[in-house]
Amino acid sequence: MLKSDASVTGGELVTYLIDLDNEKHAAALMRVTEVMRGCRELGLAQFTIRAGGHVHIDLHGLTAKDLWAQYTVYKYLELVIYHLAGAGAAYGHRALEGSTYCNPGPDGPFGTVGKFATKMLRNHGHDYRYALHFNNFASAKERCKCGAYMTGEWAECECNLGKATAEWRVFNAEINPRILHGWLAFVQALTAYTTDMENFNEPDFPALPWDGKKLTAVGSGKKNQIKERLEFIFRELPLTVHERDSLIYALKRSALVVLGEDYLNDLINVEQVGGFGAKKAAPNPGSRKEVVFAIDGGTGPVEVTEYDGDEDPEWDEVDLEPDDEF
Repeated sequence: MLKSDASVTGGELVTYLIDLDNEKHAAALMRVTEVMRGCRELGLAQFTIRAGGHVHIDLHGLTAKDLWAQYTVYKYLELVIYHLAGAGAAYGHRALEGSTYCNPGPDGPFGTVGKFATKMLRNHGHDYRYALHFNNFASAKERCKCGAYMTGEWAECECNLGKATAEWRVFNAEINPRILHGWLAFVQALTAYTTDMENFNEPDFPALPWDGKKLTAVGSGKKNQIKERLEFIFRELPLTVHERDSLIYALKRSALVVLGEDYLNDLINVEQVGGFGAKKAAPNPGSRKEVVFAIDGGTGPVEVTEYDGDEDPEWDEVDLEPDDEF
C-alpha cells in the first residue's frame, strides 16, 4: 500500500508482514517490483537519495542479550553493510550523497547487557534515523501484560506486543528483486545467527565502522578487514544456496566490486560452519495481529484492515495493475 511520508514527495510503499518462504508473498512482492519498475521507466516514479529501503524484523521472544549480540555483529560488519546497502545505485550508498536518514548508531564496546540497554533501549530507544535501531521494540515492551518484561524474562512473554521490530534503515530504495532478496536474506540470517548465541563474547567482534568514504580504491589493510567480514558472512550465517547467490549478485552491483568479481563469485564456495538449521517458528502467531492503514494524501486513514498473523493476507484481491490513467 502507498501511504504518506513527510520525508518524500510521492509517498512510502509499505507491505504486509511477509514471509518469502510463502509463494504467494514472494509472487506479490515480485509483482510490486514489476509495477514500480514500469512506473520508473515511464517517468512516473523516481528513487532519489531521499528515498530509503526500511526492513522491519519481528523481535517477539527475543531478549536484551539477543539485541546486544545482534547490534555487536552489525557493528562488526557495518562498513560492509553500508556498501552492500548501496547496491544498484551508481552513486553507491545514499549517505555518500548527503542523506542523514541512516546514520551510524553508537559505537561499542558496551561491556555488559545493561550498558547496552542504557544506550539503545531506554526512553523508547534512540534516534530513529540510525541505520539499525530498536525503537519500536523498546516501546512495544511496555504493552506486555503477563509480567515477563517486568521480571526480565523477555523470552517468556506471550503477549501481542504489536510492532515489536528492529528497523534496518540502512538500505537504499531499490526495486531489483534479486538485490532485495539478497538484502532480506542477509538481515534475516544475521538476526537468526545472533539469537540465543550460546557463547557470545563482545570482543570477538571488533567494529569496522562506516567511514562515509567512497570505496574507489582499497589499501591492503582495509581490504583484508573487508574480506574477513565477507567470508564471515558466508561461513557463519544461515543462508541457503539461493540466498548466497542473490547476496553475491548484490555485492557485485555495489562498491564492493572493487575487490574483484572473481573473488566475490568464489564466496559461494565458502564452507558453512553451522549448516542451515530449521526455521524458528514465530512466537504465539495465532494471537498476533497487525492493523494496517491505507492513507489518502496525508488526510488520515480512509481504510482499516486487520491482518491476523495466523492467516495469509488476501493477496489475490490486491489489484497491482495500474489503470489507464495512472
